[in-house]
Order: sequence, then structure tokens, then C-alpha cells
Amino acid sequence: MPKVSAAASSPELKKALDKHQALTSKHVSRLEEVFELCGVEPERNKCKGMAGLIAESESVLEAIIAATQRVEHYETAVYGSLRTYAQLLGDIESARLLPSTLDE
Repeated sequence: MPKVSAAASSPELKKALDKHQALTSKHVSRLEEVFELCGVEPERNKCKGMAGLIAESESVLEAIIAATQRVEHYETAVYGSLRTYAQLLGDIESARLLPSTLDE
């Protein structure tokens, strides 16, 4: 996303993309906390779906907003699923943490 932000000509859009990047870092920290609560060492696996969406957004800079919205929808679906899994597994603490990510 930093490449997309750097290519944005609108100061408002650049600010929004930079804010999104900062929130994403916060989300990663929250996920690491969930893994720690579960006693699991997180693995860093590159998501091919997300990589494709990001590559597309970088190659179609004239459609930054549309491409970024697709990334956001994908993220929302993933975090919503994680929250549901935590609830189903009875992991109250993780289920409590993840809605903050959805709200942001």
C-alpha cells in the first residue's frame, strides 16, 4: 500500500491511505496478541488473494479507490470470520479483541 499512497495525487486520499496503513499495523499487533492468548506461534504466510488485490491496485492507480475498497472488503471478511471462530471456540478474550479491528 505504500506505493499506492505515494502515487496518490489527492492529499486527502494520501492521508486516508496512510491512515489505513497505520491501522493495518495495529491490526497485525492485535492478531499477534490473539495468537499469544491461544499459545500459538503465528506464521507469516503471504495470502495470494490479498497479494493479487494489492498488485492490481498498484497497476491500476487511476482506480485507487475501487481497488482499495476491494482490499478493505476482503480484510473485513477475514476479521469477521476470525471473530466468529473465536466465539465458536469459546475464546472470549480473542473474540473481545477482534471487533475493535472491524470497527476501525
